[in-house]
Amino acid sequence: MNSDFLRPGTAVECAISYDDPGRQTEVRKALIFDTGDNEIVVSQTSPPLVPSLTGKQMSVTYINKKEAKRLGLSGEVDKIVSDYPASDTQTVPAIILKNITAIKSLNLRYTYRVRPPAGYDISLSVGKDKNVQVIDLSASGIKFSHMQAHKIELDQKIFVHLHIRGKRYVLKVRVIRKEQGYKIGARQFEYVAARFTGCNKFLEDELAREVREIERYSIFHGVNC
Repeated sequence: MNSDFLRPGTAVECAISYDDPGRQTEVRKALIFDTGDNEIVVSQTSPPLVPSLTGKQMSVTYINKKEAKRLGLSGEVDKIVSDYPASDTQTVPAIILKNITAIKSLNLRYTYRVRPPAGYDISLSVGKDKNVQVIDLSASGIKFSHMQAHKIELDQKIFVHLHIRGKRYVLKVRVIRKEQGYKIGARQFEYVAARFTGCNKFLEDELAREVREIERYSIFHGVNC
């Protein structure tokens, strides 16, 4: 394994693969701790990887800024430990991967989520609720916060209007997760994660292109996605 780009301290994104085809692949942030010929050690991810995912495949990806493209490798989650020796005096939580593949160009366009930076030309409306904030976006779904101008139910199918760089997308989504957010006065915020449904190949490619544009913009301006 060529580990020149995977030096200790490298920030990476870890894509978790699930057996359930209906469950969306999750991408979580981590740091490289160590690499070997057939082993790679990364920090416990954020959010944390649970022990039940031992034995699952995980892709470790990062941006090669010289070539402006995403590279990665895959491995099997061998152990999730709480006492990896980070130094002679300190132990930390870590994930140990075995059976490592070669580094190659990796396409996460349908699962990789990007956080639009402040000032980026993007907005979202849900029904009559215009005060909606895009938290992150992938080619397969979106997460947003709103002030509960109207109630959104779990598993509900709704239409949203997404505006990016002067383009307007009318998208049907299914709500897959909700979380209560902060409160400002009498206003209660709510976080909603939704998956796009009924998208044709052309629309999927368009959304994937928008995700790549946000990622490129963030890389160019030195913003962490």
